[in-house]
Amino acid sequence: IEDQIRKTAPNDYKAIEAKLLPVLRSPDTPKDAKRYICRWLAVVGSADCVPAVAEQLADADLSHPARMALEPMANPAAGAALREALTKVTGKQLAGVVSSLGVRRDAEAVDALRGLAEDGDAMIAGGAIGALGEIGTEQAVQALNGLQPPAALARALARAKITAASRLFAGGRREPAAGIYRSLMQ
Repeated sequence: IEDQIRKTAPNDYKAIEAKLLPVLRSPDTPKDAKRYICRWLAVVGSADCVPAVAEQLADADLSHPARMALEPMANPAAGAALREALTKVTGKQLAGVVSSLGVRRDAEAVDALRGLAEDGDAMIAGGAIGALGEIGTEQAVQALNGLQPPAALARALARAKITAASRLFAGGRREPAAGIYRSLMQ
């Protein structure tokens, strides 16, 4: 597969993707093979592979490779699949999906992440706080400002605000970024 991808022009990746999807969906395919397929779908995948990859998000053994396939996809369907998974997974899989939404800087996930930032599980709450910082929009900053996390997550909140300020500054939103930095120095 790897050799074929190297020899194929990006415009022709669709044919490779079409060959990989039935193998990914097959219940007879070993999990190691599914991990390998997800790895390459991150390169050749399109919106067509999102449903098949999203099916793997709830599997403890395949959730991470599925997320790694979805994270770099520019297609909005990948973000939608991750947002939908927020209601279908728990524990480490949920923490991973939250992280992936932050990596994607998925502004559409802000409301859901705001709720998860108040989760009783520090791993989930801390991940959601960090993801809001990575998203770094003014809406994400408002969500961060509205949080009152337990003391154990105070540093995570401060780091998220710094990250969000950096994102805003990089996007030309200097005054809101400066306001965040000033608030952290008080």
